[in-house]
Amino acid sequence: MDTRISPSVAHALQSASTDPRDKHRIMAALGWDNSLVSRYLSGRVGLVADKLDAAIAALRFVFVSPKCLNAMATLCKAEANCECTRSGTGECGGGGRADAKRAA
Repeated sequence: MDTRISPSVAHALQSASTDPRDKHRIMAALGWDNSLVSRYLSGRVGLVADKLDAAIAALRFVFVSPKCLNAMATLCKAEANCECTRSGTGECGGGGRADAKRAA
């Protein structure tokens, strides 16, 4: 069973609009007052297209392409931050030159 949560700008905006720590940041970014927040939460008004970028920025969301995420995942698997790999002595635990050097 896949338990991953799909990201939702609408859900995040609803949550942030009801959280006292985030509400004022959202209101300022969208130029909303309390009555507009209330109407948004009740479904009586929506988010207009020209406010979408401001909402995403206020939520502190950043769009990342699947290509970029796949590259980062590959680098993490390859121990991109491993000192052995970066120094050219092989991968740690991979049976390469770095392991032979440690065994000696």
